[in-house]
Amino acid sequence: MCDKMYNQAQRLYDLENYDRQIKEFLIKFNHHQRLQKYIMSTKRIVSGFTALTLLVLSIAHVYAYINYNTNGPDVWVNPGYRWNVESDTESGQSVCIQWSVDGGTNWDQRRCQAVGGTSWECQTPDNLLSKTVTYQFYKDMWDDDCAIAGNEWEWTSQHNFSTKPTAVSLQSITANNQSTGIILITITLLLATMGGVWMRLRKQ
Repeated sequence: MCDKMYNQAQRLYDLENYDRQIKEFLIKFNHHQRLQKYIMSTKRIVSGFTALTLLVLSIAHVYAYINYNTNGPDVWVNPGYRWNVESDTESGQSVCIQWSVDGGTNWDQRRCQAVGGTSWECQTPDNLLSKTVTYQFYKDMWDDDCAIAGNEWEWTSQHNFSTKPTAVSLQSITANNQSTGIILITITLLLATMGGVWMRLRKQ
């Protein structure tokens, strides 16, 4: 009788112990599931942040710019030609211009002059008469003085304009104040001469 009761009690204990083990397993399993969900959520957050960072960087790269006249210089400064350029350069950087008169075999470079904000003036030093001039812009570190060393970036496309006497493109190039002054002086002298002739005719 005692043995039977002992066996029944043992079975009940085993069942209770098994039930407790099942509950512990389920608790651990649920914890593991929550941990897995947390890990997956963290991965998604990290992936989303990485994608957002790459998107921001790509947008920043797309909107980096050098804006300029693709039809030739804005002003014939005589001597030389000047482009009015806008660029998003940062401190310690510069906009550079390079030009060629032999189809790109040989190039000259020059650093543009910062004139405030995002504005730059890029100018060649000499008149390039009766030539087809190829030009383009790029960015460089200020201390490099636009020397070609392989570390320049954001090169623009190459464009051409002609300085030959029959070049239509030269009609859109405005002369600087010196040329305008010469024209005004010439007109003034012409008017003065005509006035003198008219006064002499009246006296006669």
